[in-house]
Amino acid sequence: MSSLRRDAGPNDEIIVIGDGKQLGASHLADDPDPRIRYFEVPGGFCGCPQRDAAISMAKGDFLMFADDDDDYLPGAIPNIVRPALSRNTSRPHIFRIPFVRATVPPQSDTIGGAMFVPPNNPLKLARWDRRELDATRGAFCDWHFISDVLSHYSDPPILINRCIYLVRPGTPWAANQLLQYHGMAGDFNGFASLELPGRYDRMNALLDQFNQEVTDEAQIAARRAEARELVRNRL
Repeated sequence: MSSLRRDAGPNDEIIVIGDGKQLGASHLADDPDPRIRYFEVPGGFCGCPQRDAAISMAKGDFLMFADDDDDYLPGAIPNIVRPALSRNTSRPHIFRIPFVRATVPPQSDTIGGAMFVPPNNPLKLARWDRRELDATRGAFCDWHFISDVLSHYSDPPILINRCIYLVRPGTPWAANQLLQYHGMAGDFNGFASLELPGRYDRMNALLDQFNQEVTDEAQIAARRAEARELVRNRL
């Protein structure tokens, strides 16, 4: 929320949907910021009905999506996203996160919901639903939604090779998801619970290191090798 408050424009809207009662967020219903609207939609899988509800309420020209473990990088919305959208208002855009190079067409393991910014055209949107085949992988919900939306467009999405957000490694799920994006899920298999004292802090520090804007492939390979060695040595 802090990154959205900081960089969203005065005429933007920030729709927050809680999965049922949210003790840590329900105060947003009375937030004095006129851009913020808070609702609660219980149930569902991986935030799918919550995102669908937000889409039905949104009034802006474009849609952006963020989970509660996403942070937009400082200046990304006004300096990267908004200028890109202003240059082409009729096509979806795909941006980057650190260490993930999106492709066109998108692949299930190189796309996330917060990377995708489509026009708010109800005739060309889709439902954010659960497919039974993908019950164990929330990322596939993102991919299905994005693929369904793109199927309504004759032209491919516009790919902007610049990072706009990062995933905060604040929970084991977020850590696993980020490592999966980095292609290192197998190396960290079994570390989800991180029960040993201090191990979670070391994992967070490692992920924070990965969440830097790095574009050089040699540096990326070196950091991944270092991470694998840390895991082999049990962090």
